[in-house]
Amino acid sequence: MKTYLLFAPAFLEWPLEIAREMERRFEGAQCGGLATGHRQIAQRVATARDVRISPLDYLDDLERAWLARAPAPGEMAKYEAMFGLEQLRRLVIADREIGYGYVSGGVVADTALVRLSRDPKNIERYVAGMLRHFLTTFENFRPNVVFCYTVASAPAFALAIVSEHFGIPFGRFNHTRLGKHLVIDDSPLDRLEPVRERFTAARDDSCLLRKRMPEARGYIEEFRRAATSPDYLAAHKRRVVAQMSLRRIARSTLAAIRTQFRLAFRQMDLPLRRAMPTRYPGHVLTTALRVRQIRRRRIFAAPHARPDAAFVFYPLHVDPEAATMVLAPMHTDQIAVVEALSKSLPLAMRLVVKEHEPMLGRRPAGFYERLARIPGVFLASPSDSGTALVREAALTATITGTAGWEAMLLHKPALLIGNPPYTMVQQGFVQCADLSSLPTAVQAALSVKPASDDILALYIAAALDVSFSSGTDVIWSKVTEETVRANPEFLHEVTSRLVALAEFRRTGNNASATMEPKVETIATGS
Repeated sequence: MKTYLLFAPAFLEWPLEIAREMERRFEGAQCGGLATGHRQIAQRVATARDVRISPLDYLDDLERAWLARAPAPGEMAKYEAMFGLEQLRRLVIADREIGYGYVSGGVVADTALVRLSRDPKNIERYVAGMLRHFLTTFENFRPNVVFCYTVASAPAFALAIVSEHFGIPFGRFNHTRLGKHLVIDDSPLDRLEPVRERFTAARDDSCLLRKRMPEARGYIEEFRRAATSPDYLAAHKRRVVAQMSLRRIARSTLAAIRTQFRLAFRQMDLPLRRAMPTRYPGHVLTTALRVRQIRRRRIFAAPHARPDAAFVFYPLHVDPEAATMVLAPMHTDQIAVVEALSKSLPLAMRLVVKEHEPMLGRRPAGFYERLARIPGVFLASPSDSGTALVREAALTATITGTAGWEAMLLHKPALLIGNPPYTMVQQGFVQCADLSSLPTAVQAALSVKPASDDILALYIAAALDVSFSSGTDVIWSKVTEETVRANPEFLHEVTSRLVALAEFRRTGNNASATMEPKVETIATGS
């Protein structure tokens, strides 16, 4: 059994324990991997007790090598033929560093890699070197399964498409948007493939999920009575609030000073993806000042205020975020999306746009003022409940967000600009990827028939049947070896599902033909 894992500062102890568990389960098991973050992460992996990770590469070393070597004549054409031009471009869009210019709605740290990526030749070198490396690594190591805890950068997306090329099963965590339920998804594009397979089978034979249906129907009833956000959204808000605390700022400032001294005395190198540590306290302070300025200017409406007309609700996505950069690469400019929606509504309707509270201070200067100037746009208070707005809106529009799923659960119409996984329900929404076609799509969505409770319950039952429950803090908080020891059931679930993936090796080697389902200009789920 050969496993290839992605190690990161936010996900280090778990992949190490996964590698140990594979060695316990399989005689002669081997594990390779890619370490990201500071060099200490790679050193921690290389010296971990009771497990050997080989081959092991450190991303910063690789990135410097990739940027130092120009592609050979014809090399890029070979990769375009192998993966498709769209996939190569998606590698750039998916990465907030080499695709920094696509992050129009968020602030990106000024790292060395961001500066280098301003030269298109360096982007070409980076992509060519990355694909060359992973192709060579997998050709030699031939893992049985590849696991990335998330797909939110070019290297992770490249691991996915190279795995597809070789027919190697690929897995990543994916939220079902049902409380704390996760799956190991084999698609980097948020397709929820395990749910899709069970849901499709159950539509042909409802007996497959008969035992799950009461729980699924109970979930719908409870959501309509007192809707709650998925666990990962609440955890994200807690993290951002904690980062802004005086205690965290003080600790981060001291850590930045220590790191700056180590850099000055050449005791460590600064990775290409890291900003100078002394800039972090200034960034936190600037963010806090921006929040105060935004609130003082009263750009947003008062809490609970609504326009004096029927409205369409659009919740802003976090920027930068995989929800747009990976899953909807043609819609990373949310101002353009809001403008297109505004141009598509009946004159008597308004467009209510809501910000996530944790994003305050993290948008470029003038972002909200630009939104407020768009005719018909009403900026709701960031403290307002998104679910309450879904309930009150005539229509909820989103790119790939959870708000569309909430609208369907509440029997409210949804307009989906991207391709979120819950489109497999095929009822209760209109899907439109072409912004120029939004006027027709809005009209269709306003009168779309709600999804039936039977089909919603079947989808939820399928998700419950193939998922496992895990608190977000078990994965994304400060995970220690004690955290790992305290959650053996989580380790069992993850490794068992990776083993199951490895037992089913895909056939075919054309990633571009299988990675992305076609989205029609206007698709009506009714």
